[in-house]
Amino acid sequence: MRTIIGLAICFSTLLHLGCGQQTAEIPAVEINTVFNEAGLPTTELNVPGLHCEACQARATELLETADGVEDFNIDLSSKTVIIAYNTDSFDNDSLIKIFNDGNFPEALIVVKSVGKSSSPLEVIEEPTAEEAN
Repeated sequence: MRTIIGLAICFSTLLHLGCGQQTAEIPAVEINTVFNEAGLPTTELNVPGLHCEACQARATELLETADGVEDFNIDLSSKTVIIAYNTDSFDNDSLIKIFNDGNFPEALIVVKSVGKSSSPLEVIEEPTAEEAN
């Protein structure tokens, strides 16, 4: 019985703390109802470390500081981020570095568009079965 109570306390503590990246309060995340209204090129980022709202808030902070990122959509359920970017100032390698330095070491560019958002997509790297989980 003590073991069950102890496990319940540990589990509720983990749920409360999130991923440990939370500093004080999670900032409110502005919800953009229309993604990429300007029809900019997009790239998709696979971020296996996106687990909770604290992770989403951290990813939002990182994306807001990244050069050339004009709009983004974070999907926690698929652990992906779709980014609309300005071709003059955006760099995939810089984006990966920002995520890696920001406690998302397994971030990976999966798909990059070759034109506007309606253009065909080019697969850059396919995630392995381990990375997809």
